[in-house]
Amino acid sequence: MNNQIILLAILSILTLSFKSDKNKVVFKYPKLKGVDIVMNTSVFRKFKKEWRGKDYYYLCEKGQNDIVCSVLFYKLNEKEKMMYVDLTRAMIGKECPEVSPVFPLEYFSNYSNLKKYETNHSKWGNLKGDFMFRHADIKEFNGAKINQKHMYAYTMVDNDLFVNIHLSKIFCTKNDSIFMAEILNSLNIRN
Repeated sequence: MNNQIILLAILSILTLSFKSDKNKVVFKYPKLKGVDIVMNTSVFRKFKKEWRGKDYYYLCEKGQNDIVCSVLFYKLNEKEKMMYVDLTRAMIGKECPEVSPVFPLEYFSNYSNLKKYETNHSKWGNLKGDFMFRHADIKEFNGAKINQKHMYAYTMVDNDLFVNIHLSKIFCTKNDSIFMAEILNSLNIRN
């Protein structure tokens, strides 16, 4: 009996370790080796990729269930590091690590080009964890009712690279919101 349990456990571990990469999407900043952001999902397949100055951008507009995904690696210059990392860390206090997802969360929350349209804001996560999260709704845009959900995950790589992972869906249902949150909760950083 014990041998059967051990054999079953070994087979389970092997099965998990050979899981297909079709269920994963890996995001990389091309100029930084050894750090990958992994999203465990098969919802998004084909991403457009482009450099925007020193920033690197991924976009998939044709995800399953009409969910759009974008990922922005935002490279900070020295002035931005001082303004958005050093000053924020000084305001939070010594309990805040030097590299924290709270910095990109605060930056992108405050400087979003959609901020004036957003309602139903919520932020969560641990400033000492790998990711922090935010969601907001846009109920209408230019007079048209769109019920658009926006969900974000934020992380910081190195001491000068913010990452904004963004999911959105027009005419979003409660089940869509749950599904999108599950996608963001699947994120991990692989070094």
